[in-house]
Amino acid sequence: MSISGSPLGSRPLGSRRPRLFAFRHGLPGAGTPSRSGRFKALTILVCACIALASCTNYKAALRLEAGGPSTGAVLPKATQIQKEIVRADEKVTGQVRLRFDVSKTGEVSGVEILEASDERLREKALDLIASWPLEPGTIAGEPADFEDLEYMLVFFTDDSMTTGKAVFVAAGIIVLSALLIALKAMELSNSGSFSSSR
Repeated sequence: MSISGSPLGSRPLGSRRPRLFAFRHGLPGAGTPSRSGRFKALTILVCACIALASCTNYKAALRLEAGGPSTGAVLPKATQIQKEIVRADEKVTGQVRLRFDVSKTGEVSGVEILEASDERLREKALDLIASWPLEPGTIAGEPADFEDLEYMLVFFTDDSMTTGKAVFVAAGIIVLSALLIALKAMELSNSGSFSSSR
């Protein structure tokens, strides 16, 4: 039985052969990447890893400036000195000086902005202080309420590559290099198998 003059299941190897079969057997037209193509691909991927790891982070830092009794007191302090700000439409840098009260449970109230280096930071500061964790202060070892404390809130960008980011980049380069070496070895193996079969 034949279809269109060709025996069933005996389609010539050279006509419309699958690319996967051609790649595995090193046949022409397999689309195997050249050495320059692999180098370009590695370069692009490495650059992408570095760009991702060294992207700029938008952060804020909070520190106590003044306020509270001078003796026998441990003033409230931020349990988290820095916070990364996500989903910021504008990455405006600068400083905002605030005055507010801190209760014996660490809750903030009566927030007042005394000074802002950029007007656009006022709303950002109010939103951020409302969710900033504070450790309650004490007087003579007992939790106490504090009024009219002044804090400085600093907004800044951090584009330095930390140790974690450097490790991420190095791991990405190692994985990509191993992948390219494996592809090259498979290419040589398939090429040798095809040559010996001929």
